[in-house]
Amino acid sequence: MQAAGGAAGLLLLCTVCSDALAIIFRYGIDKPLIWTEEAQRYLMVWVAFLGSASCVASGDHMAIDLLSGLLPEWARRLRRIAILALTAVYCGILVWKGIPLALGNADQLAPATGIRMTYPYLAVGIGGALMLCAALVRIAAELAGSPLPRDARR
Repeated sequence: MQAAGGAAGLLLLCTVCSDALAIIFRYGIDKPLIWTEEAQRYLMVWVAFLGSASCVASGDHMAIDLLSGLLPEWARRLRRIAILALTAVYCGILVWKGIPLALGNADQLAPATGIRMTYPYLAVGIGGALMLCAALVRIAAELAGSPLPRDARR
């Protein structure tokens, strides 16, 4: 899943570069580019889904653990498994609905960039599949009692 995080970082860099180009061309050259805002929007969708997959894999997603420290270890473990199971169900729905959505929009073109809308919409299905795999791996590790990366043992 480090590849997903790396890809998210690279796409975020592309978004920043696109924004810089938009500013330079709009205010410096006075010839605005029409595709930059649309490209940034689609890149950010991919950043969100790939970044989320990386966070699920490493246990870095936001969490409110105000009361979890008061629970005994077996209850914290059960809580982690339940949260990961709910995450897996949700991600399964993302895959189930996201892939047909992407494929169903293959004939639609984005107005400014001209790319097929399949590509932006595929972020939902692919990101969901990556998050689902990460959640299932973490569930298996919890059930096996294996150590999990970073702060996942909250």
